[in-house]
Amino acid sequence: VGDIVAFALPRRSYLIAAMFGILKSGAAYLPIDPDYPQDRIEYMLDDSKAKLYITEKDIDSLLKNDNTDNPNVAMSSESICYCIYTSGSTGKPKGVLIRHRNLVNFCDNNNNNNYQCFAAREGNILLSVFKACFDAFGVDTMLMLLNGKTIVLSNEASLSNSDVLGKLGLQYDVDIIHATPTVIKTYLNSSKYLNILKKAKAIMVAAEPFPNELWQFIKANSSAKIFNGYGPTETTIGVSFGD
Repeated sequence: VGDIVAFALPRRSYLIAAMFGILKSGAAYLPIDPDYPQDRIEYMLDDSKAKLYITEKDIDSLLKNDNTDNPNVAMSSESICYCIYTSGSTGKPKGVLIRHRNLVNFCDNNNNNNYQCFAAREGNILLSVFKACFDAFGVDTMLMLLNGKTIVLSNEASLSNSDVLGKLGLQYDVDIIHATPTVIKTYLNSSKYLNILKKAKAIMVAAEPFPNELWQFIKANSSAKIFNGYGPTETTIGVSFGD
């Protein structure tokens, strides 16, 4: 309990399995972008004192382990849940530790002040486009899954292809969109992605200033409830969400 386990994995189903597996073992997860320069990866592993580092080459052997016993590790709400590295004001990445009580509070849909949970209640299926190394990925994964929702995990290739994303969204009846304003504006060049926007029930815009012109465009092209969120990594993903 309390160890940090890092992973750098492609956007496939075992990425989610790895995150929950690390938590069930009592450790905290540290997501690393596989595309990071090697010196940055080594710095993060050294600075975090990560006990293990899971990469794609380890997955086959890990998945062959057919042990289905629940570890039942003794933990508390004060135990470390995950570590996220931000850009850091000094130029060096800075590791931020988040405890289980912080993430549970963020995902708790019984709190009428949790606007991010209101957004999750509006729809059922979210199209995930945030990278795992950003704390906003916790909205795509933890917030959705812990509240009984479904996520569609787009792969690396589709992240840069709005037509493919649009087809994916229509194929799986996606009705929740969560992305930065910059990403949404880029994707709107595709009529296929615009079709998802029109069908959406909730649109969560986060991590950057939300331009008024984009808000007006979304309002004119979708009947979805629009939520704007922001919050430093240190305060657990987002502390300010507004309808």
